Amino acid sequence: MKKAILIGLAATVVACALLFIFVINPDAEAKQAEFGDLAAACSGTGVPAAAAYPAAGEARLISFAVQGDGFALSNHAPLEWKAAALDSTALVLCLGEEKQDLVQTCNYSESKKIKRYARVQPVELRAARSGELVAQTDLVGAEPEKCDDKQIFRTDVVERTGDKVSSEQLKTWLADYVSGQ
Repeated sequence: MKKAILIGLAATVVACALLFIFVINPDAEAKQAEFGDLAAACSGTGVPAAAAYPAAGEARLISFAVQGDGFALSNHAPLEWKAAALDSTALVLCLGEEKQDLVQTCNYSESKKIKRYARVQPVELRAARSGELVAQTDLVGAEPEKCDDKQIFRTDVVERTGDKVSSEQLKTWLADYVSGQ
């Protein structure tokens, strides 16, 4: 019964996402047509029609996030630096699959413990025209809640996971590359 409810819930979430992408956000297909070829930059293949990097002044960028075996257009690029067209796109931001790194294990007894995980977002920045790697890093989100001196357990192992990498963290990392400094 629970499994059927979860499957139904998952199907509803997917349907809502597709509804947003193709009905509420009708220009998604146009954006995919305009910028879709730039996904190849995340694999090191440039797009000759894109702008050169380094650009004069602020470089414009577009972002892609890993999806299945490839990359799909995403909304992670800060709006003020987002490219309006392929020929103005100098950089491609590629977000890999988010990972979780174990930060700490707090042992309360032989079997009772808390495992604290941080979310880690691998990111690469590539030149759109050449596909060349400009920079890469693993950004780490906020740490999870600390372990208390005393803990009431409902299960033997409690897992705590920190917040995702914030858009502000991503923007701070991108700033030097986009501003051309």
